[in-house]
Amino acid sequence: MSGAGAAGPRPAAASRKRRRAGSRGMALFRRRHRYDRARLFEDAAKARKRGRRRKAIELYRVVLAKEPNDVRALRKIAPILAETKQRGEAWKTYQRAVAQLRGKGFVEQAIGLLGEAAGHLADEPELWHALADLEVERGRRSDAANALLKGARNFRSRRTRNTALALLIAARRIDPEGFHTNMALGRMLVRAGSRGRGKQLLEQLANRTRGKQRRAVRSLLFRISPTPAAALRWLRA
Repeated sequence: MSGAGAAGPRPAAASRKRRRAGSRGMALFRRRHRYDRARLFEDAAKARKRGRRRKAIELYRVVLAKEPNDVRALRKIAPILAETKQRGEAWKTYQRAVAQLRGKGFVEQAIGLLGEAAGHLADEPELWHALADLEVERGRRSDAANALLKGARNFRSRRTRNTALALLIAARRIDPEGFHTNMALGRMLVRAGSRGRGKQLLEQLANRTRGKQRRAVRSLLFRISPTPAAALRWLRA
């Protein structure tokens, strides 16, 4: 009887031991899986440096799952997405980061970020329009028009000609008297099949310019229509 009585408490003791072990295990699990923003950024940076871009994306996504509007994470992940051919998601990510910066009043940083995005996504026309809008917002209309002109240069093929034309028309709305804007638009109109409209725009530009600029316009008009009259106007410019 005494032997049986001595063995009685053992199941309870074992149960308590298991519970303590389980508690320690859960605590360890929580420590290992605790959200550590600084560590995630550090590990993501190391992964990218080692060429493990998909691992870096995975780690930045952990941050964004917890903090969807984290500008730093958005700025870090966007170029890696572009590098890994996830261009649509990259552009959406850049847009989210720009919206966050603009909403907080950091327009210059937003402009800089779009400039960075252009290095990865130059064939995204919406990017150039967004950049121009921010430049106009800062009162820099000339810079806005130049951004659109730069963007249009990325669409040289026949297939993308209408995209270039849209960018140049937008540039002229911002800077209607700009020499380079009108030259580029006139040339593109001719290439796109609107020959008469393009020549008319260039003739107007030639009539209000002087010196080297007028000679450049007359040279272009001669190349478009190499007639004796066009040659004479070019020589007289």
